[in-house]
Amino acid sequence: MSLLHNALGLINRTHELNRRPFDANTTIATQHGRFGIIHYGVMIPGLPEPFCFFDAIVVLGTSKAPIFDNRKLATTDDPAWVLVGSAITRDSFREFSQAADCDLAPDGKALRFGDDLDIKHGADEIALKAVRPQAHIELTIRPTAAVSHFAHMLGVYDHWSVLCEYEGTFTPTGGETFTQTGLCTFEYARAVNLPLPFRFFTYQILNIDDNTQVLFTDVRATAGLPVSRYVYVRRTDGTATVHSSGFHHEVLATTTVTTPDGAKMELPTRFRWSCGDLVTIEGETNGDWAYGLAAGYAGSYRYTGTFEGESIDGTGYIEWIER
Repeated sequence: MSLLHNALGLINRTHELNRRPFDANTTIATQHGRFGIIHYGVMIPGLPEPFCFFDAIVVLGTSKAPIFDNRKLATTDDPAWVLVGSAITRDSFREFSQAADCDLAPDGKALRFGDDLDIKHGADEIALKAVRPQAHIELTIRPTAAVSHFAHMLGVYDHWSVLCEYEGTFTPTGGETFTQTGLCTFEYARAVNLPLPFRFFTYQILNIDDNTQVLFTDVRATAGLPVSRYVYVRRTDGTATVHSSGFHHEVLATTTVTTPDGAKMELPTRFRWSCGDLVTIEGETNGDWAYGLAAGYAGSYRYTGTFEGESIDGTGYIEWIER
C-alpha cells in the first residue's frame, strides 16, 4: 500500500502547491474544455443549534466516479446538483437544469441556482445567500492566504480549499435570527469525467480556535487501497501545512441507511482518527446527516481530543461516502 501511495504522489503533484499562498486569480470557471465536472463548496463547522453545521455544495455535471455518481437520479442532461445542508435543512438536495433554472457566469464569479443559492465573488470577498423553507442564510466570506491542495493531476483533476473568515446571519423559519463569525472554507474542483475507481471518501473540518482550522481526508479506491490520507493545518496568518506520518482512522460503530438512489451505505456513529503527536480525535456523530454531498452525506459530530498537546473539544463537520 505504501508503494501505491508513493506512486500516487508522483501523479498528484500537490507538494509544491501546498507551500504557496493562495492566488486570488486561480480559476473558478464553470464547465470548460475537457473539464466536465465542476465543484464549488462552502463549509462551516460548529454552528449553534438548530443548525450545527452549514454547507453549500454544488456539482455541475454528473460524475462517473462511484462516490460522486448520481446518474440514477438525473432528470436533465445539463444538471447542477445543489445541497444547502444543515441540521434543519437535511432534505435540501436538488437537481437544477443549468440552462432553465440557473444563471452561471463562465468565470464562476456569479452563480445562481434557482431561488435556493446565490454566490457572488468580489475583489476581496464572497457573498452567499441561501434560502430554503426551513431557513435563510446570508454570509460574507473573506479568503485568507492559507490554501490546501488535495489534488493536482495535470489536465485531469484539480481540487483545493482555501481557509476563509466569515460573518453572517442565520434565520430558522419561525425562529430568531442570530449572527455568527468564524472560520469556514471555500472550495473548488474541476475534473475530466472519468470513472475513477474511488469507493470511500471522508472529509472533516474542525475549527480549533479563532485562528486555526484542521482538515482530515481519507480517500480509498477499490479493495480499500489508500488514495489520499492526510491532515491539513491552516491558520489565519496564511500558514498551511500537510501531515501524514502516523495517520490512523478507525470506525467504532455504524448505522445503515438507504440512499435516495437505492444504495445501502454504512454511516459512522462513533470513530477515532489521529496523526502522530499532532492531533487525536474521538468523534460521535449527531445523526443530522444530509444527503447530497455528491453520492453521500454531510453532517456534524461532537469530538474530544488533543491538538499540539492541548485538550480540545467541539463540533466538527463531516462528509462521508461509502460506495
